[in-house]
Amino acid sequence: MSPVPPAAVPFGFAELCNRKDRERTRKPSAEAKRPFQREMHRLREIEKVIRDRTSAPHILPHTVEGEALIKAAAYAMQAMQGDGGLQPVLRNWCLRWAPWANIHAASVLAPILSQIGGRRRDLTADSCALLIKLTLADRWRLKIATIGSCDHSKAQRAKLSAQRKRVMDKERVAAKRRAEGARPRAEYEARSLSSTKPWEAEGVSRRTWERKRAKAVASPSRLDTSRTSDAVATNGTAAAPSDAVAMNKARRETHLSPSRRKWR
Repeated sequence: MSPVPPAAVPFGFAELCNRKDRERTRKPSAEAKRPFQREMHRLREIEKVIRDRTSAPHILPHTVEGEALIKAAAYAMQAMQGDGGLQPVLRNWCLRWAPWANIHAASVLAPILSQIGGRRRDLTADSCALLIKLTLADRWRLKIATIGSCDHSKAQRAKLSAQRKRVMDKERVAAKRRAEGARPRAEYEARSLSSTKPWEAEGVSRRTWERKRAKAVASPSRLDTSRTSDAVATNGTAAAPSDAVAMNKARRETHLSPSRRKWR
């Protein structure tokens, strides 16, 4: 009978263990602990709608709209709970958001529980939006994702969302350009040559004015040497070939690193 290997073997400052033992002792990730649930996300968004439509302490009013929000939340809870167990969960939820529903449970909660019954699937996005009367403007403002809108279909929302994204992207790019120092189009056009027309003050045509400006910019103002011996001095006169070669050599020497100067 072979001896049982130890769970971990010391190796320097670490311990060696089997793969199965390492996988068994590995801590689960955050995603493994709390997987994404669409129904739970919808329930949180229904609560966000309640906070938006009511004032502190955010208690639903005993109205038809309040009962519709309770019904939408009950559908999401039923999809999470499955068969059975909806009544205590719904009562516990109503303790926070609609305490009057537990008092009038026979007239408020009982019809909802009997209508849902053994349903396992949640409402569709548009059906839930039609139940709680959620518009597209409120959907965008509250950043709702799992509930549709009662005034626009899914195809219309996709088209409007694409248009809205283009506008937002355009505004973001414009804000970035302004931060980098770019001038607005109106200001640029107001300062352009086509608007100021400086040639009219001089009494010449635009082509003549542009030709004069080009000559003024192209006038020699610095030493410009080439690889050949014909160098141009600052005053415009031709310099001697030997002077140009000496000046080019001195300029190259100033740009050499100390190590290259040493070996030269």
